[in-house]
Amino acid sequence: MSANHGLTIETAEAGGTYTITISGELDLAGAPALRRALAPAGRPEAERVFLDMDGLEFIDSPGMQEIILPARRALARAGSPRP
Repeated sequence: MSANHGLTIETAEAGGTYTITISGELDLAGAPALRRALAPAGRPEAERVFLDMDGLEFIDSPGMQEIILPARRALARAGSPRP
């Protein structure tokens, strides 16, 4: 778990699913923490990545970038997202 200026990030891995739960405010200051949390999700053993943003109260463009760029890389590798 990581907490940074009103941002909390929790990670869990089970059965090939990597879950990242984000709550609070994701801004420029918190973007590096999300990048670090997402890094293991890019490994081959992480078959699925679930990003729970239900508790997210605010996100700015650097925060969005930390979500969009890994998603684009995953789509390029896989060809299409899986439900």
